[in-house]
Amino acid sequence: MRKAKRGRAKSKRRAREVVLIELNKIYNADCLEFMRSMPDNCVDLVVTDPPYEIATKGGGLGKRPVYENGALDKISQGFDVEATLEQIARVCKKVNIFIFCSTRQKPRIMNWGYGRGCNVAELFWHKPNAAPFTNNTFKSDVENIIYIREKGIKIKGASKLFTHNASKSKYGHPTEKPLELIKKYILIGSNDGDTVLDPFMGSGTTAVACKELNRNFIGCEIESKYCEIAEKRLRETVKGLF
Repeated sequence: MRKAKRGRAKSKRRAREVVLIELNKIYNADCLEFMRSMPDNCVDLVVTDPPYEIATKGGGLGKRPVYENGALDKISQGFDVEATLEQIARVCKKVNIFIFCSTRQKPRIMNWGYGRGCNVAELFWHKPNAAPFTNNTFKSDVENIIYIREKGIKIKGASKLFTHNASKSKYGHPTEKPLELIKKYILIGSNDGDTVLDPFMGSGTTAVACKELNRNFIGCEIESKYCEIAEKRLRETVKGLF
């Protein structure tokens, strides 16, 4: 019996080939495949902005220049919430996740955190300059961020509401987040020298924030054009600027 169990354990280890992950690098890969190759317990914090599950029609959303040519359609079908969070939990030393999401995704993400016995908090980015009401809809002036942390994770206290104007994309990504917002969450959830993972790196905002704040990062992005943009941003970023 013991030999059989050992054999099954070895088989499982062979099924997931673990590779040495280089820090401060953005990998052009599918996030689930990439994270499955990462070793256990290797990151201190995850800050990520995965594809939202949203409707791209109505309210004038698809008419904005940055969303033309189907740019938003590519990232509007959401992501595999449970599979992604399970991999994130495995690579975290302790579960410590800031994750942006749509209203449709909130219940699944929060329930996953509650199911693990974690502390779960709803945070909000308020955009005073959001587009006005259109086509019988509420003003889209708030975005959701869910923070999930395991017992034992200490944070620097902060308000649940972050107010910052939305601005036109600087790097061509349809859902860019303000650098100041990402830096805020990195400072709350990590310490100098920690390693931060972003499996949906986009145009590289998390990587830039980490470089400025003296954190290591591991980034993953499936679109090669955004990897190139992110790498260019990093070359232009001064380490430890703030």
